[in-house]
Amino acid sequence: MQDTLSRSEAARRAGISRPALEKHIRAGRIALTATGEVRVASFDLWLNDRQNRDAPATRAPVARESVDGSAAADARDALKLVEAEGVFETRADAERHRDSFIARLRQVEYEREVKAVALIADTAEAVGKEYAAVRSKLLSIPAEHAPRIHRCKTIAEVQAVLTEVVTEALEALTRDVALGAH
Repeated sequence: MQDTLSRSEAARRAGISRPALEKHIRAGRIALTATGEVRVASFDLWLNDRQNRDAPATRAPVARESVDGSAAADARDALKLVEAEGVFETRADAERHRDSFIARLRQVEYEREVKAVALIADTAEAVGKEYAAVRSKLLSIPAEHAPRIHRCKTIAEVQAVLTEVVTEALEALTRDVALGAH
């Protein structure tokens, strides 16, 4: 079975003119390949939907249930958009993708609820607070320890005092984080 049709052959099979077929292609109802040929899978879905719409209303419509009833309309709209763009070869592929997406979304929501994952904004705020605490602690060193550093006689003494002071400040911050306070 071939995967593509010429536009003329597709129009002939659908029983419509070539300009009418072009209208459906421009509307996104029929997907094309990169070379401009009609994708058979997309064409068959469109033709089947068209024939079902044109058929007399003697048979009951097939009900489709969404994984999430509240999002059924959105899911159907997304499914139509995805099919119109030609991303999936079949409707079943698109539905499987949608159902997988909805299941993954529910999993992420559950993980967020049980605190297994965190929102980026919350994490950024916590990290920002930590950086602010480190900055404040380090900026306070000159004012608090200038007299002690001033009494040093050699560069080695200044380095030793600064190393000690910075180490004490960082250790204090580590203790604050371990205790959950600043």
